[in-house]
Amino acid sequence: MSGPRDIAPLDIGFLEAIVRSLPDPVMVLDENGLYVAVLGGEERSRYDSTAFLVGKSIYDVLPRDRADGFLAEIRQVLASGQMHIHEYSLSADDVEGNPHDGPRGVQWFQGRIACIDAPSPTGTACVAWVIVNISERKQLEERLKLIAQRDGLTGVLTRRAFLDLVEVHMAEVQPAHDLGMQFSMLDLDHFKAVNDRFGHLVGDALLQHVAATMVEELGGSAVIGRLGGEEFGVLLHDRDLGNAVAHLQALQQALRSRPLVIAGESIEARFSAGVVSMAEDDRTPSDLMRRADRLLYEAKAAGRDRVAYPGWVDRRHR
Repeated sequence: MSGPRDIAPLDIGFLEAIVRSLPDPVMVLDENGLYVAVLGGEERSRYDSTAFLVGKSIYDVLPRDRADGFLAEIRQVLASGQMHIHEYSLSADDVEGNPHDGPRGVQWFQGRIACIDAPSPTGTACVAWVIVNISERKQLEERLKLIAQRDGLTGVLTRRAFLDLVEVHMAEVQPAHDLGMQFSMLDLDHFKAVNDRFGHLVGDALLQHVAATMVEELGGSAVIGRLGGEEFGVLLHDRDLGNAVAHLQALQQALRSRPLVIAGESIEARFSAGVVSMAEDDRTPSDLMRRADRLLYEAKAAGRDRVAYPGWVDRRHR
């Protein structure tokens, strides 16, 4: 067997050729944010040309707040001596002088920043900033996040995603005292009887039918979530409680007129609901849920298939 061959040290020209061939760019920046060198990054489907950056400062080409952040990253790495990973988004339009010969729109990047154990030609400390375009990964993460937010059976929001979104809306409207939000809880009437008579597969189909009808009837402005089992939550942006009640009653009528038909069996979905307006002392979604749930209980106790609201009167029993 022959032993390992003796290979001469790589000359500087060959090393430069290797670095230039890298699909991802490597930027050398000094402690003041000056681009000392830019290497690689020739994959135009993922990166714009970057040679124009050499000799410029990050403050010459980036918005000041972004440049401040990048300089802080550089100095943190130089002070600690530890590699740091920084993920950020950037558009070609954000970079002054960009040739716009790469991908369009906002791109996501991961920067791996490490100290270089040699001073720059100007004698300043430098870092190597290795850039990887991670936009595809970010898009996949967003798709997975959306999937995780959706109830697997009905396609409406999960309980957690729905309540998180309600909390966001509450935070947005409270500072402006714009309390035009109506919150309701719906529960299907006699759903257990459907499962007992027809089986759980038909029960699942009925839940899907109800959810699809809710989306169709309540419109895109409504936020709809499945709170659990046969219970749903709805957030409507409307200043008038009466309008919200009317929307829910119209939904009841739509479900009566469009029953689910399976194997010749017509199954009519009915629900009871409690609806409340957001009040100034409502601080969390739980506050809204407690009040809506009490009214839902009243609607059930009054005979089901009703929409109860503060001050309501069950006119069917007057």
